[in-house]
Amino acid sequence: MLAGDDCLVNQSVNELEWWGGGRRLGGSRCAAGCAWSGRVAAAAPPLLRLLRLHPCYPDVHKQVIGLIEMIPLGTKRKRQNDELSMIVEPTIYSESVKKYGIEYKQLAIKNRKIQQKLSATPRDAYPERYPLSDVTALQFCHTFELQHKLALAMHAGLIFIVNV
Repeated sequence: MLAGDDCLVNQSVNELEWWGGGRRLGGSRCAAGCAWSGRVAAAAPPLLRLLRLHPCYPDVHKQVIGLIEMIPLGTKRKRQNDELSMIVEPTIYSESVKKYGIEYKQLAIKNRKIQQKLSATPRDAYPERYPLSDVTALQFCHTFELQHKLALAMHAGLIFIVNV
């Protein structure tokens, strides 16, 4: 932990950066590794990445394989840009689950330009909302036959099983 005056710096060492031998891999919330293939999956909101970390390769191969977003349910009206209008967010978790859903988009695009563009898109920050689309845990299947299955546990209580 590198800490100083709270106005200057407060930065902790990224777990994936530690595993990757000091190579910068980006900020992530959680990670999981496959015992059979050596792949590492990392959830860095709103992206789900698949990484190849191997000491023989100096460069880390990063591939965006999914996009996880929280979307409003119900009518698809466009919001008006009115400075006086105010949207009241639910204060109870059960009401928030009724108002918002989680959208998972599987991405199979391997074009490098599109991958870089996806990695550069920032996450929409809504501090007043419950973080339903945050990934709390990742786990690869332990059996050899199903090693390509990845389980994503969401903050909302959902578990997605994804082929990677």
